[in-house]
Amino acid sequence: MIQRRHHIAAALISIVYGVAASAAPPPTKPGKSESAPAAPAAEAAPAPAEKPATLREVASHVQWYRGSYAREATGFQFPVPATYHLAESNDARNLEMASGRPDDPEAVAWIVPLNMPITNPQTWVVRVRWRGDGLINANPADLEAPQLQSAQARPAEKRLSSSGGAFKAFVETPQLRGHVVNWVEERTPASGKGAVFDCHAIRLARRGILEFSIVGVSDAVRKTCTETLRTFADNVTFDSAHEYPDPPGTTPKAPYSLSTLVAQTK
Repeated sequence: MIQRRHHIAAALISIVYGVAASAAPPPTKPGKSESAPAAPAAEAAPAPAEKPATLREVASHVQWYRGSYAREATGFQFPVPATYHLAESNDARNLEMASGRPDDPEAVAWIVPLNMPITNPQTWVVRVRWRGDGLINANPADLEAPQLQSAQARPAEKRLSSSGGAFKAFVETPQLRGHVVNWVEERTPASGKGAVFDCHAIRLARRGILEFSIVGVSDAVRKTCTETLRTFADNVTFDSAHEYPDPPGTTPKAPYSLSTLVAQTK
């Protein structure tokens, strides 16, 4: 009896555990885990603006020349007096920008007195520029007062180096001497206070003009600037293919006259 009960009990235990085992949920199969959505890529921070070079930094790399200067492509040359030195092309443009002025693609050279450091705010510069706009007729009548006043009434068109501000008066009226036009003008700065002076000497050539200018200077510098610029302009020589023709011939003409060049108008 006891043995039979054991058999029955064992059978009952087997049934109970079998049911329990069959009721248990199957083990979870390891599935492919889903990766979390990628975070949006952060936008790259804009590169910091390059700090413009200072005048001192630019000046430390400038190659200065003495003796004489020539440009074969434009066909001119001129001596550099012993008391000056010259920075050309890219150096001149970099100096212009480091001085707080716009890049000047027409810049040919900067000429500076040897005894005046380029980083000194009081140093004045002879700016040399070439404009290959064609021949301008050397007509003295274009420099008479009525012609200049008429030109000044037209819309402005900047062609020459300038201190900016507003034109006030001619301190030395434009004069044509051979192939050179020179004058000095007084200008009122943009601030409206005081006065500065711009000095110009323009050497006429067959295909354009070679400009020598000293701009934005004091009255003390103004008193000698005409002589300084004449020293340069009067000693320029052009080769036969570029020299100012007499008569002009068939060379392409510039789209402006002598009076509108001086007035810097259309």
